[in-house]
Amino acid sequence: MYHLSIKKILALVGGFIAMVAFSRFYSGIGTTRSSSFNEKPRENNAPTRTQQDLVVLTLINDHTLPHQSFRNAPTKQQSHRAQNTTPNDAFSNLTADTVLESIRGTNITIAEILQNIDRCRRAAVLLNPECSKIPSNPRSYWRSTQSSGFSQIEDFRKMTLATSCCAYHLPELMSPSPSEKMYPWEKELLSNGPLKDILDTAWAEKSSIILAKDDVNRSHYYVGDEIRFLIQLRTGRGIMRNKGGDHVRLWLTNEKLGAAVTANVKDKNDGSYLATVKLPWEGQAFVMATIAQTRELFRSVLYVQRLFTSSYWITASFKNDYASEGTPCSPLPFLPGFLPTELCNFTDSNGGLSWYCGKPVKKELKCSDIKNNVKFHWPHKTPLTKAEEDLVSVTESDRPFLIPSNSVVNVEKKNPDSLSTLQAPLTQCNKIRLETTFDEPMSTGYMYKNIWYPFSCKLPSVDKDFANHCLRNTTVLLLGDSNSRYQLDNLHDLTQCTHKIARNKVNWHMPLICTNDTTGMSIEFYPHKHPFFGSANERVTQSMLTSAITKLDSIPPTGRYVIHLHHFLHLIPFHMSITEIRLRLIRQAVVRLLARNPTVLVIYQSVHAAYTKFRFNPHKMNIFLLEIHRSIFRGLGDRVMFLNAMDLTIATVNKDGHPPIGAEFPKIYLGYLCGRV
Repeated sequence: MYHLSIKKILALVGGFIAMVAFSRFYSGIGTTRSSSFNEKPRENNAPTRTQQDLVVLTLINDHTLPHQSFRNAPTKQQSHRAQNTTPNDAFSNLTADTVLESIRGTNITIAEILQNIDRCRRAAVLLNPECSKIPSNPRSYWRSTQSSGFSQIEDFRKMTLATSCCAYHLPELMSPSPSEKMYPWEKELLSNGPLKDILDTAWAEKSSIILAKDDVNRSHYYVGDEIRFLIQLRTGRGIMRNKGGDHVRLWLTNEKLGAAVTANVKDKNDGSYLATVKLPWEGQAFVMATIAQTRELFRSVLYVQRLFTSSYWITASFKNDYASEGTPCSPLPFLPGFLPTELCNFTDSNGGLSWYCGKPVKKELKCSDIKNNVKFHWPHKTPLTKAEEDLVSVTESDRPFLIPSNSVVNVEKKNPDSLSTLQAPLTQCNKIRLETTFDEPMSTGYMYKNIWYPFSCKLPSVDKDFANHCLRNTTVLLLGDSNSRYQLDNLHDLTQCTHKIARNKVNWHMPLICTNDTTGMSIEFYPHKHPFFGSANERVTQSMLTSAITKLDSIPPTGRYVIHLHHFLHLIPFHMSITEIRLRLIRQAVVRLLARNPTVLVIYQSVHAAYTKFRFNPHKMNIFLLEIHRSIFRGLGDRVMFLNAMDLTIATVNKDGHPPIGAEFPKIYLGYLCGRV
C-alpha cells in the first residue's frame, strides 16, 4: 500500500543534494542589513511590557504564555561562564530521572523519549556516519564552537546535520512546556501511548461506507434532499475502530458537471462517523471519503510540538566586518544549545510578537548584527517510533487515502419544471448578517460548473466592472502569508489594477501594491511577522515583514478599507498556543479599528485542506486551527466575515498549498461585502 522503501530512498537523495548545496547557498547570507533594527534588541530574555500583557490576556482565556524557566535551570553565574567554556558545562543531559514540564499531564514517558531518540540516532548513523560524533557533544552542533572569525556557513551546516541526526535530546529544549494549559483535545490525544505498529492505526482500505439506516430503503433522491452515510473505520488488521478522534471527510463530486459538495461529518466517538450532505444538482453524485488524519498522527505531531517545539526550524544569520555566526530561532524562549539567558529577544522588532534567536557566542557580534532569517534545508529527522515515522511519511506522500466506495447517487428533479440545481436563496449575500458566517457548519455551499454557490444567500455575478465599482476609493489590505499574496494576484486579475512594486525573485515575500488611479483603489499585501519561513533560498529580513497589529492600528478613522486576514502555514508547525496568542492580539487590534473607523470591513480567511506531497507539510493540524480561527474572531459584529476555506478545498480535493480554488475567494467575499457600507 505504501511503497515506503522507494519514497525513503528518494527523500534521502534529496536530503544529500540539499546538504551539498549548503556552502554555495549560505556563502551569500548576510550581505544586506535589515533597516528595521533601529532599536537596540534586548540581549537577554527579560519579558517586555507586551509579553506581560500577553500573560494577562491568555490567563483570561485559560492559557498562559510558555514559561521561561524550568527545573534545575543553570544559575546566572553558570550562564555567564558558558561562553568561555565548552557548552555542555552549563547544561544537564537527558536521563531517566530528568523532570520535563512539557510532558506533565500526558502519557508521554521519559522511557519513550529515550527509546525514540536512541532509535532515531541509530538510524541516522546508518545513513550518515558523521552522526555518530554528535551524542558526545550535541550542543556544539547547535551553537558555534569558533570564538572568532566567520563561521556562519559551518554553523548552518552543523545545525542542519543536527536536525538530520536527531540531536534534540537536550533538556533546555524539551523541558519547558509550550503552554501551561493543554487544549481538551490535546490532553485527550496525549493520554494515549505511542503508535508501535502502523497496522494499529485507522486504515482507509479496510474501512467502509454504507447508507445510514434511515436512507437504506429510499428509492428516489431529489435535488435539495439530504442523504446520510455511515463510515466505519477499521485498523490495518481489519479490526473495527472503537473510539473517535480521527479526521474523516466525505464529499460528493461530478467532474463532468464541474460539481462538488462537502458533507458535515459527525464523530460518534465509537470508531464510526455520520456524514450528512445536501444534494444540490441533478444527475450523478459520486461518493468519496478519506481519512485525512488519524488520531495517532495527531498524537505524533503534538508529541513533537511539546518536546521539540517544532518540526521545522528557522535560523538567524549574524554578521559584521569582524565575524559571522548562525543560530536557531523560535517564537518560544527555549532553543537547543542555548540557556534562557543566552537569547536575543527580538520581540520588539517583531511587532510585539515573541521571537527569539540564539545569541552569538563571539564577542565581536551583538544581537543588533542580525542580517536575516532562513529556513532549514532538508533533511530533518524527528525522534518518533518507527510506526509513527512511517505514518508521518505516508501522510506526506500518498494522500488522499480513499475509503473504498462504489456508491453513486442518482439525483432527480422533483418535477419537470424544476431547476437542475438548488433554487437560489432570495436573500442577497450583502444583506445577511456577517456574524452568521462564523456559525455555519462545515458545508457552506457547493460547486456547479466550477462556480461556487453558498447555501445561505445569493451571490451576485462578480466581474471586473462589479469589482472596480465595489472597490472604488477603497484600500484593500491583505495581511498574512503567501496565500494572502495569491489573493492580491486574484484581485489583480479581477480588477486589472497596476502593480507598483516589482517582484523580487529572490525575496518573494515582500510588500506589494496594486492600484487603479482612476477609481482610487489600492490593493496592498504585507507578509506577517515571524515565524515566517520564506521560500527556498529566501533570506527574510524584518524589513520585509509587517505586524498585522501595527498595520491595523495605523488605519485612520476615516476612509474606506477592506481588511483580509490569514495566518496559517507559517504558524502551524508550532504549538497551537503560539497561534492563539497572536490571533488574540490581532483581534484586539480589529476591535480598536472597528470602534475607530465606521466603514471598515474585515474578512478572516480560515485554514484550508491540502493533500500536499512533500515532507513536513503543515496541514496535519488544520482541523484544530480552524476552530481556533473561528472562535477567536467570532462575536465582532456585522462588519467581520469568516471565509471557511476548508469547505471549498475539501470539496475540490485540493492538493496545493496555494489552492487554485482560491481564485473564487474574491468573488465570494466581495459578493458578501460590496454595498454593505
